[in-house]
Amino acid sequence: MASGRARICATVAGIVAGMCLLGARANAALSVSLGQLSPGGTATQFGYVIDLAPVSDEIAPGDFFRVYDFARYIPGSASAPSGWTASISLSDSPPPGIVLLHGDDPTLDNLTFTYAGSTPILGGTLGLEIGPFSATTANLTPGPPPMTSKDFVASITNAIYPSGGLNGPTFVSEGTVAVPAPVPEPASLGLLALATPLLLIRRRAT
Repeated sequence: MASGRARICATVAGIVAGMCLLGARANAALSVSLGQLSPGGTATQFGYVIDLAPVSDEIAPGDFFRVYDFARYIPGSASAPSGWTASISLSDSPPPGIVLLHGDDPTLDNLTFTYAGSTPILGGTLGLEIGPFSATTANLTPGPPPMTSKDFVASITNAIYPSGGLNGPTFVSEGTVAVPAPVPEPASLGLLALATPLLLIRRRAT
């Protein structure tokens, strides 16, 4: 049974790693990535982390990041670290100058996480990872859900020029990140084909 559980963990870890590579496009400042995938029988929790660049980056009250088109979002499931708020909407314009690679599907939920703390968060000399920021999707089938890449955007404070300057008062980031897909895609189906038998083995063993 222990080896079966190890295979399950390895399979899920492999899926997460593959989706992180799929969602690797990003530019300047804050980046967003899928840090943890927690599949259950009827739902799967996606846990995201953000990485703050050293020296130049600062998160001030009102700064935010957004993950677009999170399919089959379960209402009330979004959560964030202390000092952050989570909000859900179907349509959001990106920050000025940003063009979404995948667009914004008005039928799918967008996740927006906004910093509401009173003390700015600094990237420091080595940078900083913050998370998890999570949301849960309803599973289409048993096991890890089909996934795809969608856009994220972020708007955070420029710590070097807070009043404007070389890069202006804010840094705007954009890139892609893994989210649950509305329907299975060919690449995801291949991963699910590997994962589902292992999940069935685990169920029979428990």
